[in-house]
Amino acid sequence: MLVGNSLGGAVALECALHGNSFVAGIVLVGSGARLRVAPALFENLKRDFERATSELAMLFFADPTPVRVSAAIASLRGVGQAQVVRDFAACNAFDVMDRVGELSVPLLALTGDADAMTPPKFAQFLADRVAGARSRILPNAGHLAMIERPDETNAAIRAFVEELP
Repeated sequence: MLVGNSLGGAVALECALHGNSFVAGIVLVGSGARLRVAPALFENLKRDFERATSELAMLFFADPTPVRVSAAIASLRGVGQAQVVRDFAACNAFDVMDRVGELSVPLLALTGDADAMTPPKFAQFLADRVAGARSRILPNAGHLAMIERPDETNAAIRAFVEELP
C-alpha cells in the first residue's frame, strides 16, 4: 500500500503504473494524474522565495490558521528554495493522464473540497477512469487535508485498506 500527498501521490502513481508487485493499492491525498504549476508561482519562488512561501502556505488550507500557515512556511523554508523549485518542477512535468486506465491496483483519491492546488475534479478524473477507483471529497479541507481533517482522512484510508483483498 502506498499513500502519497501531492508529489508523493505522483510517486505512488508511477510505482503502480510500473507494475511494482509490492503495490497492493494506492491512496492519493491532494494529488492527481497531472500536477501543473502556474508559471507565476515558479517565477515567484525563484524571485522572492520568502514572499512566495508565505503566499503558497495560505493556499494549502481551507482554514489557514496562523499556526498551520506558520508551520507550512517553516517547512517550505526548511527545505530551501532550490529543492522547493525542483519539487514544483517535478510536479509540473508529471502527467500520466493518458495512462491511468492501465492501473490495475485499487485506488482511493482523497481531496479537500477547498483544495486550490489539486481541486476535487482531479480526484473525480481518477475515479472515472480507473477501474474500481473511488474518490472521496473531504469537507472543509484544502491541499493538506490530513492536517485539517486528520480523523476523516485516517478513517477513509483505514476503510479503504480494510476492503482490500
